[in-house]
Amino acid sequence: LIVVDEVDAFPYEGDAQLRYGLYNALAKNGCLIYLSATPSERLLQEIRGKFAVLKMPLRFHQRPLIVPKPVHYSHWAQAYRRKRWLRPLLQQLQRLLQKNFVLVFCPSIALMKEVEAAVRRQGTSWSLTSVSSQDQKRSEKVASARRQIYKVLFTTMILERGVTFENVSVIVLGANHPVFTKSALVQIAGRVDRKGAYTEGEVIFFYDQMTEAIRKALNEIKEMNQLAKSWLTDGV
Repeated sequence: LIVVDEVDAFPYEGDAQLRYGLYNALAKNGCLIYLSATPSERLLQEIRGKFAVLKMPLRFHQRPLIVPKPVHYSHWAQAYRRKRWLRPLLQQLQRLLQKNFVLVFCPSIALMKEVEAAVRRQGTSWSLTSVSSQDQKRSEKVASARRQIYKVLFTTMILERGVTFENVSVIVLGANHPVFTKSALVQIAGRVDRKGAYTEGEVIFFYDQMTEAIRKALNEIKEMNQLAKSWLTDGV
């Protein structure tokens, strides 16, 4: 029996050597199970007719997934340059921080640093920091964020999956950027309401142009919630 968790993620996704090693290790009568919240189209094509596909739309607490709110933001990419361009982000932060710690996902490290600095210049009382793959203190910062040491944590795709925070809301700055694929957006939205009591966590997708990835992410989350509703109604 081989179980591959997060089969669509690094390092397994796209690595021919790991794939070869996996199948080489599997006995002829062995069982292979793939786990993923966001299977790629390539993977779905590969397993078609070979695997049984089972969907589990409910988390253990049986609450629906948080459906992201798309918010048009004309100047998200230059928000740090002018205060009035930064204002939509500041307003959302101020609103969300009344109830939750906030994760702000940025499409690049450079933009993340610029926006963090711009928010600091506004003289807010929020404790904030940023974390990326280049940050040598990233483990310490994530641990501190879990303890609610910070009110705002700016980050990149490094926290797309595999991390759980309580009492959190999420903002995606520039959800239309190519780095934010449908799978990435679904995973990021999934950071909210993973555990603990419901805290009215929200997911905000800031964008300046609607993309297919945003549409597909929204539709997929809504479809899973519909399936979850039918499960609960039917007593599955």
